[in-house]
Amino acid sequence: QEELGPSKQASEEAISIHHSLACRAEEYNKRPHVFRLKTADWRIFLFQAENAEQMSSWITRINLVAAMFSSPPFPAAVGSKRKFNRPILPSVTSKQSEVRFHAMPADQGASGLPE
Repeated sequence: QEELGPSKQASEEAISIHHSLACRAEEYNKRPHVFRLKTADWRIFLFQAENAEQMSSWITRINLVAAMFSSPPFPAAVGSKRKFNRPILPSVTSKQSEVRFHAMPADQGASGLPE
């Protein structure tokens, strides 16, 4: 049986932050400087920083990285229902090669149009 090494254990405990949101945990009063991370699969994690400045830094950096590695949401479906449905978010991170691939047909189509 394969023994779990430090790298294997760390990768299994990693939290995917694509489509995540970090914010101050205002409703949590047991400890100071606690922020909340809500992931794409709706799990919630609480983290405690040493001080307010460090907490703010963590929140800013997590949200920045989450925005960089997240695909844009799909547009909401058009229908006759008055009830709003939350847009469906992609479940995996996007790659730069995929973005370029999808942008190419749009560029080629625009160049082929008569003026």
